[in-house]
Amino acid sequence: MNEQLLEKPATLRNRRWGVEKPAEALKNGTAIRKEQLFDLVLEQVPDGIAVCDRSGRIIYASKALCKLSSGNPLARTFDQTFHLSLSLPDKKNQPFSTTIPISGRVIRDTDGLLRCREGKIRPLLVNASPLKDENNDICGCLIILKDVTPGKEAAANTVCRDQDRQVQGVAGLARDLTKRQRAEDKLRKQEGELRTLIDHLPDIISRFDRDLRCIFVSPQVADVFDVAEEKCLGKTVRETGLFNEGMLNLFKSRSHRVFESGRPETFEFTYAGPAEARCFSTRFIPEFDGGGNIASLLSIMQDITERKQVEMELQNRTAQLENLNRELESFSYSVSHDLKAPLRTIDGYSRMLLRKHSARLDEDARDMLQVIRTHAGMMGQLIDDLLAFSRVTRKDMNISEINMELLASDVWKEMAATAGEREIEIRIANMPSGFGDPSLVRQVLTNLLANAMKFTRDRKPGIIETGSSIVNNEVIYYVRDNGVGFDMKYYEKLFGVFQRLHGDNEFEGTGVGLAIVQRIINRLGGRVWAEGKRNGGAIFYFTLPGTKP
Repeated sequence: MNEQLLEKPATLRNRRWGVEKPAEALKNGTAIRKEQLFDLVLEQVPDGIAVCDRSGRIIYASKALCKLSSGNPLARTFDQTFHLSLSLPDKKNQPFSTTIPISGRVIRDTDGLLRCREGKIRPLLVNASPLKDENNDICGCLIILKDVTPGKEAAANTVCRDQDRQVQGVAGLARDLTKRQRAEDKLRKQEGELRTLIDHLPDIISRFDRDLRCIFVSPQVADVFDVAEEKCLGKTVRETGLFNEGMLNLFKSRSHRVFESGRPETFEFTYAGPAEARCFSTRFIPEFDGGGNIASLLSIMQDITERKQVEMELQNRTAQLENLNRELESFSYSVSHDLKAPLRTIDGYSRMLLRKHSARLDEDARDMLQVIRTHAGMMGQLIDDLLAFSRVTRKDMNISEINMELLASDVWKEMAATAGEREIEIRIANMPSGFGDPSLVRQVLTNLLANAMKFTRDRKPGIIETGSSIVNNEVIYYVRDNGVGFDMKYYEKLFGVFQRLHGDNEFEGTGVGLAIVQRIINRLGGRVWAEGKRNGGAIFYFTLPGTKP
């Protein structure tokens, strides 16, 4: 668009709206000047055409635009800006015709609205692009409006007539609708796919307006509530008669929260159907209009009856197992406690016989009494360990942060007094703080370090190391020694109660210490495992939940 067009709009304003001159030229077969041809095309195309300057003031409007706006003075007087009548969804509160020159934006096949003189809103298909002067600066914009009122098709050809209304020629306009047609075909395909998906989902999909009036429901409503979907459409939830007053109040309160907050709500309810009660999980999701206001809500209702039944069965079985465990623990505690009394009697009388009647007994009798006392002591130790094992699950836990390095150092100081003249090298490496019950974690370290001391007594020096490593963002604590180790093929017995991998003639013990370690770590929610090699040392690992690297 040249400079004259924008600086002297009167030239266009005073130009006649008809096409007599071009029509006469067609009739006489004379040559048509470019300016006449320009007039012919602009005035005969069915789409409304407007040229605006940089401020948004109309400097040219075609006859079709005047007709499109139903005589709106905007299109004839050229003394108002175009944005007063034309609006686009993404240009709220902004002058449409001025934003194009400023931004340099090109608009292609965008839906818009034109407010006509009588107040009627006419849907349009808008195309617009900026115009530039000789210096390549944006100085205005060209706007083309196509009427897309439902049921209306714009003429593809326009007949040119002379002053006597005789047909002298035809002006034609071709528009490539391939892109729009493809978009419509794609939209129809997506709608079909969406409908197929909704029809085959097991969940009930529905939509409600702000009055909880049903505006869509999927076919599954018939299977679940034994009511046809057309019986629900257009009715409020109350008018369907499907739900009692309590459930209606629940729906009302939850939907109100969604409309007020704009956030989804999920809730569960039980529906007392004619055959059986069903449990449902329902999610209300807000739906927004073009203005950002909540216009309706989407409801997704899922039948969770079977899941609830399984959860109830699991809860019942868990409760039964907990009762059985408590009974077993109580029985174990009672038996262990009651066995200690006769053992003390056996050991006491054996000791009295040896002290008072040793001279009257031969050597074999004295040896037998000593064996009785030894095994009574072993039995007493077993009972003590069994009691300790039982108390692990009965003790109340107090979870707190634990300085693992300090705890390992304290435990070792307590055990060092029992080492005697042994040559032992203890190494305490970096150990991040953990979370657990301090007394129980102390018991874990005590048992693991005691094991390491026992199985390194033939090593010079015995090397025992505590530390940690980080694997997959998890802190793993360990206790390593260079002792006799164990054969991994017997690993399944390692943490069993009263299970021992070495004989009494090799190493003392009852086979309860590692079982206690496993019971404590499991109760704290961690993991414990071990690696070993016969005569190659062993390493025990454990984790504590909530510990950060």
